[in-house]
Amino acid sequence: MAGYGYQQPYGASAPGAPGYAPPGGAYQVPPAQPAYGVQPGYAHPGYAQPQPGFAPQPGFGYGAPAAPASGTYQVPPAAAPAPYQPPGGLAVVPGSGAPPPAAYSAPAKVPVAVKAPEPVVYTPDDQSTGHPTCTPAADFDAERDATAINDAFTMSGGLRTVINILAYRSTPQRVEIRSMYKTMYGRDLLTTIDENSTRNTQRVLQAMCRESDERDAHVIMKAFKGRGYEPDVILYILISRGSDELKAVKARYKKMFDIELEDHIKKECSGPFMKLLIGLAQANRCDWNTPVKVDKCKRDAEALYKAGEGQWGTETSEFRRILNLRSVPQLRCIFDQYSKISTHTIEESCKREMKGDLLKAVKKIIRFAQDPYKFYAREIYKSMKGLGTDDRKLVHLIVDRCEIDMVEIKKIFEKEHKATMASWIKSDTSFEYKECLLALIRES
Repeated sequence: MAGYGYQQPYGASAPGAPGYAPPGGAYQVPPAQPAYGVQPGYAHPGYAQPQPGFAPQPGFGYGAPAAPASGTYQVPPAAAPAPYQPPGGLAVVPGSGAPPPAAYSAPAKVPVAVKAPEPVVYTPDDQSTGHPTCTPAADFDAERDATAINDAFTMSGGLRTVINILAYRSTPQRVEIRSMYKTMYGRDLLTTIDENSTRNTQRVLQAMCRESDERDAHVIMKAFKGRGYEPDVILYILISRGSDELKAVKARYKKMFDIELEDHIKKECSGPFMKLLIGLAQANRCDWNTPVKVDKCKRDAEALYKAGEGQWGTETSEFRRILNLRSVPQLRCIFDQYSKISTHTIEESCKREMKGDLLKAVKKIIRFAQDPYKFYAREIYKSMKGLGTDDRKLVHLIVDRCEIDMVEIKKIFEKEHKATMASWIKSDTSFEYKECLLALIRES
């Protein structure tokens, strides 16, 4: 057509195109096409490199670099990330790449209480940790006191003077007064007291003037001479005295009454209870300060369990062996270990397995070992509880403990029974007897 130059017929190849037949009919092989690189105008940020596992195809560039000469495709290394720039001027923690939170800090570690392992061996606390109410007089003069006591007995109402002297002296000082009195006046002070006072006042004043082992021996003999026998007082002495103290009591008993304590026990008692008392009277108990070996206490606890709960019937010989030989701190450890292997305490188990005087005796040993102060407070309370008063027991306990640990016993008494010991003494005793007991515990 005019004005439009050469017009290619429909379906014919363009000149110079592949397969185009040049004039003359000779065909030429088209030249090889160069590999397609990035096409101008077709690169896209999302297609900077091919997807993993797909090599670039010849003629199809996705913005990727051309294939290497070897023909194998290699993924270019990733660019290093730009360093973190914290907002607000916060400092970057070295090595973290990010700042710490602005208002957050790691909580402090709370220390976890770790239970200390149970010691294998330990030494018990000193036995003499109590506080007495009755202490030695600082300006003591035995001759002066003996004279004042003798003069007081010749006057009306002089018994209060005697109480005010003896209640404020220690046992060794009273024993010295008694000796001085006999030297000066030719008679025993106990006889003078007996002639010038009522029964209970006489009982407490005479107890105060006896030596400790003499007092114990006298109380045991009186207990045997009662109606039948009074096991409470006998047990109290046998379980609370150390081996040396108990040996001194036995020697004094033989000297005063011309009979061995063991023989008197056999005469008055019987059965398992008698065997327990005889065992205690041998004075072979370990000393209070003997080290406590926990492993040995565990074995003793297991032996008690097997002899009681662990079988039909009760093997009392095993109980006697342990109760008569082990020290008070060792028994306390044994009873604690027993509670770990049994669903019952040692006292509950004994109530299930024993009865009569044997049960009473074992319960006293258990309670004394677990808490001596509480034991004494309980015994003093029981001596006044109910109708009448067990005066012999009350006198012996107060005279004995007022020079050892009465301060602690009074506190436990008030805590356990919601009333002071003094209030109970005032309601259960009277006259000079009451005044003497109150003076010994330093109450009015």
